[in-house]
Amino acid sequence: MSQNNRPIVFVKIEQSMINHPLSLLFLVNFLRKNNYRSVVMFDQTDTLEPEVLASNILAQNPLFIGVSCITGR
Repeated sequence: MSQNNRPIVFVKIEQSMINHPLSLLFLVNFLRKNNYRSVVMFDQTDTLEPEVLASNILAQNPLFIGVSCITGR
């Protein structure tokens, strides 16, 4: 299996889902153009279940994991 077959998983955690993660989407676009699979996963702080999120991430056998979150306004 080559590196490019394993996805790079980005996790976005926020209080609300009203903002689009443009910076992550630009990064995903760049990676896809360079033959890397990328996945963006979203979760909200009020419904966050760390064990479920970790299980969903690891089930994809990621090459790398990136986490983006906003801790306050």
